[in-house]
Amino acid sequence: FANVGASAFQADSTITINPTTHTLGLPNLNGIYYVNQWCTTPGTLDDTCFSNAIANVVAHGPVGSSSRKMGELVVSPGVYTFNNTVTVPLGINISIQGAAQDSLWGSVIMAGSSHPNLFTVLADSVTIQNLTFLGDVGEDAIVLGSSTHALYDTHINWCWFNSFSKGIHVVNGGGLDLSHNT
Repeated sequence: FANVGASAFQADSTITINPTTHTLGLPNLNGIYYVNQWCTTPGTLDDTCFSNAIANVVAHGPVGSSSRKMGELVVSPGVYTFNNTVTVPLGINISIQGAAQDSLWGSVIMAGSSHPNLFTVLADSVTIQNLTFLGDVGEDAIVLGSSTHALYDTHINWCWFNSFSKGIHVVNGGGLDLSHNT
């Protein structure tokens, strides 16, 4: 870390080294959030990993244009079980980037037994890429906008949707790029 200045780390960042695997634990660096480091219960990949990372972007993320907080969520390979809907609120710009979009390998978002919609996106200019979504027909994977708020300039690309009521449910939005999804 000799070439990384102290200002690169968020005030609430903790760097740890796992003594068993010798891997580096780094929750965020320069607005990049490693989702698996934000889980309420360490090692349990679930919706809290995303909601906690997004809450930290809202509170501490770098500020972009129009004073919007910004962040990139990196989703490491694994199966993340959602029993609650994760909301991307107004006023932030984030990218949620998975490891691969290739069936059951890579970064997988799976509906839990409570059958929630997995993501509700209310913010403009959100990018979701390279994720596999697994449901059981009782939920929507991604809901864009709400009846009271339209969103714009959102990109959902290279994702794989299996067994949902709707993979991408556009409630209210425009200028969307929803391409190369299966």
